[in-house]
Amino acid sequence: METDSSAVIKNLKLVFVISTALLAISLISSLYSIRQLAHSSKMVNHTNEVLIETENMISQVKDAETNQRGYVITLDPVFLEPFENSKKKAFISHANARDLTIDNPVQQHNLEEARALIKQRFDQMQRVIEITEQLSREIGRAHV
Repeated sequence: METDSSAVIKNLKLVFVISTALLAISLISSLYSIRQLAHSSKMVNHTNEVLIETENMISQVKDAETNQRGYVITLDPVFLEPFENSKKKAFISHANARDLTIDNPVQQHNLEEARALIKQRFDQMQRVIEITEQLSREIGRAHV
């Protein structure tokens, strides 16, 4: 009878060791999955931050265009301050996006191209404002 109970104890020990090993493997797998999930979540948040900054750049250019048109139509200088503020904010958003993508050379290149396009667009809007002011002065002199 001792041999039967000894065999049962031996089998129970074996089952316990196997169960403990499986539990340890499961625990390690779970920890790895949680770390991967946390890393993925961090990367998604980072991507969202970059997208928000690039959307802000576009939005600020649109706002500047709206204010430039307002000035051209009305000649009211109240539109010039928001135009300048939008310009500053667009380049701030660009700098933020550049800082967020410092480890990605492709994105850095894309952002430099975007910066050049934004600068070109703001230069063009500024020229339209200057031409409008010049024409306004010339028309004002012609009526005097």
